[in-house]
Amino acid sequence: MEVWAAVAAGAVAVGVGSEVLLGWGVRRAVRAVSAAARGSGVQVPLEPGRPEVTVVVCIRNGADEVEAWADAVHACRGVAFEVVAVDDGSRDGTPERLAAAAARWEPGRFRTVRVEGTAPGKREALAAGVEAARAEVVLATDIDCRPLGPTWVEAMTAPIRRGAAEVVAGVSLPVRREGSATGGFVRWVQLADDLRIARSYVAAAGWGRPYMTVGRNVAFLRELAVAVPGVAPPGVASGDDDLTLQAWLRARPGLRVLADPRPEASTGTAPAGDLQAWARRKLRHLSTAPFYPPAVLLRLAVPSVAFTVAAAVGVVHTGLGIVAAVAVVVWLVQTCTLRAFACLAGLDGGSVWAGVAGPAAAAGLGFLKAVTAIHPGICKGRTPTEPLKSTRRRPADDPWT
Repeated sequence: MEVWAAVAAGAVAVGVGSEVLLGWGVRRAVRAVSAAARGSGVQVPLEPGRPEVTVVVCIRNGADEVEAWADAVHACRGVAFEVVAVDDGSRDGTPERLAAAAARWEPGRFRTVRVEGTAPGKREALAAGVEAARAEVVLATDIDCRPLGPTWVEAMTAPIRRGAAEVVAGVSLPVRREGSATGGFVRWVQLADDLRIARSYVAAAGWGRPYMTVGRNVAFLRELAVAVPGVAPPGVASGDDDLTLQAWLRARPGLRVLADPRPEASTGTAPAGDLQAWARRKLRHLSTAPFYPPAVLLRLAVPSVAFTVAAAVGVVHTGLGIVAAVAVVVWLVQTCTLRAFACLAGLDGGSVWAGVAGPAAAAGLGFLKAVTAIHPGICKGRTPTEPLKSTRRRPADDPWT
């Protein structure tokens, strides 16, 4: 009995230690990106007449989001930037909305590219946007995201423009908007899961072991994306962010990747409307997991495996009492550490306590992982990637064609 108690205590210690290392890694990441933004290294060359940054947004049937997104990004200040909006075969009036939005911007600052026949996912659409970019620094986002402040473009790209990094991974958390039907519990489950993921990749970058970004908020050198384009594994429509970064890391040893969780560099994204929509999104994301390097999968598995071992020992050898105690300890530790990260990322009010929904998010994620293990084809069925011929056109108003 004493041996098993020691095993349980050791497992809990490993899990709690992982939480401490995650928090420490986040602080290292913040210090690194703050120092890089203030640095005076070799800056990215700027050709006369060209913007410093190109913001690329990919849109498929997102007409209702175009006006609000364009107005929010237009309010950004601090750096000369342009927008390249890639219409990925929309059929809902998106082209007309994009034209109307471009008319409210200065001439040449808001340009559109139309692609058709692309495979599911946004990898091909993003490649078209990068190809059309005039700037050497690209900032990619989604049409349902909104900058949390007017310094978003400047803050996300400062380390790259100052020559301190080649990639900057930002944070994009689900934020409820006025008139949204997404309720508290559904959004908190998503927020708890996204907080956990964001804290993980920010901390990994802080420790010098980056493994992913989110396509909703990532900045990178255009030259890097052109030289090492992302390639989708068979049956995977996701991965335009994490698998692409891993391809860059393999091709460019020593690639400098920073992560910035600060609110001035963050965006808010629209939460899924219900748990079913969230599950579909997670199934798509899980389709990339088998292609992660084994070392990354091992690092990501350590905390959950440690707590699972502790709980299993409690069930088998010491009854339900210790299981409940372990569960409460784990829940409190993770809730408090996620709250600290939420505050750092600029959340306020009750949202900073979204970590209390962590067990529900973990249970849902565990169920989805079990489903994909039993039926691996479910991800392919929801995200087919049979390549189709794509048609790309450079913007008609691009003087550099």
